[in-house]
Amino acid sequence: MKKYVLVILFLIFILPIPSMGDNGSFNTISGIWWCSDSSSCLHEMGHRLDWEANWYSNKPEFRDIVSSYLTAEIKKSPSDMAGNIMVFLVADANQNGASGTTLEIMTYNGTYVYNPTRFTSAELYANIFAWSDGKAENMPEAFRKFYDFRRADELIEKYAR
Repeated sequence: MKKYVLVILFLIFILPIPSMGDNGSFNTISGIWWCSDSSSCLHEMGHRLDWEANWYSNKPEFRDIVSSYLTAEIKKSPSDMAGNIMVFLVADANQNGASGTTLEIMTYNGTYVYNPTRFTSAELYANIFAWSDGKAENMPEAFRKFYDFRRADELIEKYAR
């Protein structure tokens, strides 16, 4: 009996566990993922790249780039990527409530300024990768330095084709 319990515990910690309604999942301990469609696979690959890079998404530099990118985009006609990021941040703020994310878009001297104080950066990192179809040329230049596109190409070749 003890042996079976250990095997079950091992599998829980190593395998990503699918749940109803999910299109994919990434296990942060083992780096293993599952996905049901190409968009979900790109998202989970984004998590894998983040994991392999020791969680770039949690570094202050990534959050600062998100803030400066959106501030610049809000000043002009925002790109689709900026729109996707803003929708994500608002949804993330609503999901996490007062104890989670604070999202402020304010006017300072007639200029919109974006100030994210907290957000689910690992999900945003994976979403940016998926929204760019895993390609550097589709990603805003400001974010490219956070992604290993050589490794991304290997993962896409192996798992998405």
